[in-house]
Amino acid sequence: MAIDIAKLDEKIRRLQQIRELASDPEMRKILADVITVNGNGTHRMSKKAQKGALTDIVETACRESGAKFTVKDVVERMEAQGYHFSAKDSEIATYNAMRRLRKKGVLTVVEEGGPGKPAYWSVAAGQKLMKLDT
Repeated sequence: MAIDIAKLDEKIRRLQQIRELASDPEMRKILADVITVNGNGTHRMSKKAQKGALTDIVETACRESGAKFTVKDVVERMEAQGYHFSAKDSEIATYNAMRRLRKKGVLTVVEEGGPGKPAYWSVAAGQKLMKLDT
């Protein structure tokens, strides 16, 4: 089976353009409104793809959240930007994505939580925060 490298490169370039658009919260809303897979606006993603998509969205929300934030802060930011969780518990789903980002070195815990006290997170040193136009 021969692989057409030029065609593969073109597909990668186009996917990178889509990813760039999807990283902008406003464009993400527009994309969600206009993209359909089966004609009725719904489609199924694999569990792995869902985790990856959620992690990307959580990462963007964390970078927009400033110097110090909690899981609840991130969930509220995502919901305010129009994200609808498919998970039963949005905070658990977000926490798990934040743990994956911590493992990748994107996030760090700056204050451990405890009973009745949330943990505070931050974008890891050397990582860029996103500046919001407000």
